[in-house]
Amino acid sequence: MKEIEEFVTFLSKERNDSPHTVTAYERDLGAFAAFCQDYYGGPWSWAGVDRLAVRGFLAAEQRRGLAKRSVARSLSALRTFYRFLNATRGLEVNPARAARTPKLDRTLPTYLERAEMEMLFAEAEQRAAARAACACRSWRA
Repeated sequence: MKEIEEFVTFLSKERNDSPHTVTAYERDLGAFAAFCQDYYGGPWSWAGVDRLAVRGFLAAEQRRGLAKRSVARSLSALRTFYRFLNATRGLEVNPARAARTPKLDRTLPTYLERAEMEMLFAEAEQRAAARAACACRSWRA
């Protein structure tokens, strides 16, 4: 779709987003466009998309096995795309704004055992001593 192509160009050229982000957003918007084709059962427009379609798309992505973080990225792509359409085409609606971002799982930070910590400090002390010796040799020369 022409709008998605323009948006991808905007992301890469004007916003200078990472190529990985641009590719992911393009893939997410393509998947959403395909979903809307099935959801509406025929012709549809970006202005005619409602929040139920967005929620249905996000639910379909989760059922497909996508991680919550990937679904959150898809929603971010839709929100950014609709802001782009507002700025470039004057489109007033943003059905993605009403959707909630999936709650992401939090992991506890990992820690080092006491023996690992002692090994870490011992290695740091050895390297510091080696650098000091090397600096002394360089200083004499």
